[in-house]
Amino acid sequence: MKLTPFETYILFISLKQHFTTKKYDFFKYNGMVKGSEASFMHKKDRFQYAKLSKRYHKEVMRDFIVANIVAGKSWVGDFLDPDSEQIYNKFIGRREGFNYFFENDLRSLFGKVTEPHLAFKIVDGQYPPVIKSCVGNDIGVDTFSILNNILELTPKFNEGLGESDIIWGPLSLKVNKLHPFIPYNPGKAKDILKLCIRDSQTK
Repeated sequence: MKLTPFETYILFISLKQHFTTKKYDFFKYNGMVKGSEASFMHKKDRFQYAKLSKRYHKEVMRDFIVANIVAGKSWVGDFLDPDSEQIYNKFIGRREGFNYFFENDLRSLFGKVTEPHLAFKIVDGQYPPVIKSCVGNDIGVDTFSILNNILELTPKFNEGLGESDIIWGPLSLKVNKLHPFIPYNPGKAKDILKLCIRDSQTK
């Protein structure tokens, strides 16, 4: 079932608030935000939401919006660009093959350091390799999100870099907010991490 333009607007705004504010939680509030259909009809960009609502069914729309927000898009008109679907397809592809991409990302990350733990170490206030690799798109934000959850990196990086750091601040918000949208097996992810650490140490 497809959403109406107003329903698409509410979904879009709720997801945008989830990823751009610390307080709002999409799941906690069940995607509810303030807004009336009457006020929506006076918005200049309502036609953009109307176009977007025709493109995807309800089940797909949420992930499509999430994928493009994580990719850096913020204005609804940008979600109608041709590359938006490519971004979504890549997002879903990584989700469906998460174990494969997670392992490849870890091997790439650990290949940049002499010891696995150095991938997460802040030296002289410099960004650790895991942050550099994520910003440089050498590893996915989803991989960083899972590593962050397993290794509890946020408190460590907040202390070493500062919560308001120009790079770490926005990235921290993104990786923490993305985590509940990633369906994965925590036990399997930990096993893959252990395997990659062991393999990197035996080279």
